[in-house]
Amino acid sequence: MPKFHCVVDTSALLKRYRDEAGTEIIRTLFNREDCAIHVLNVSIPEVTGAFVRWQLDGMLKPVQRDALLKLFIEDIKEYRVIIHNITHRNIVKTDDIWDNSISVQPPKQPGISRQVKCPKCGQSFSENVNSYNRRIGPVDVLVLSVCLEIQKAYGKAYLFSSDGHMLNIAAQKLGIKIHNPETLHHLPF
Repeated sequence: MPKFHCVVDTSALLKRYRDEAGTEIIRTLFNREDCAIHVLNVSIPEVTGAFVRWQLDGMLKPVQRDALLKLFIEDIKEYRVIIHNITHRNIVKTDDIWDNSISVQPPKQPGISRQVKCPKCGQSFSENVNSYNRRIGPVDVLVLSVCLEIQKAYGKAYLFSSDGHMLNIAAQKLGIKIHNPETLHHLPF
C-alpha cells in the first residue's frame, strides 16, 4: 500500500516525458514504490496534446512522439499513475476553491481603465473595469478538488506543480502539502 499520495498536475507530469527543470524530481517520484501518483482524467488530452505540440514545434520527430505516447499509455496501463475520474464530489468542492482563489480589488483602490473605441462612431473613450486578482484555471480547480478528496481519504495529499499561484492557494488556503519540482533538489519524504 502506498505511503505517499501525490497529485501531479499536467505541467509536472510532462516533466517525466521531457528534460526540463524538475524532471529529475518527477522521475524519482515515479521510481518510488511507496508513492501513488494521482493524475486527473482531464489531464490525458493535455498530455497527448503537448506531445503533438512538441512535434509541431520541431522538438520531436514523429517516431519520438509515438514513443512518448507509448510510454504514457504504459504508465497508465501499469498503474504507475492512477487516473482520477472527476465526479460530482469534485465539482461540489469547486465553489469553495474558486472563492479562495479570486478576490475583487478593494473599492478604495482605483479600477483599471482601458481605452475603448465606440463601434458606431469610432470615438475613443475610457472605460473603468473591475480588477480581479489572478485566479487559478478551471483544470487547476479540479486538481485542487482531487487533492482535497485524497487528503480526506488518506490523511495527506502532496501536490506537485510549478504553478506558483495554485501552490499558494493550496498551501495557504486549503492546507495541502505542496512541492514545486522546479525548486526541489530531492523529494522531501
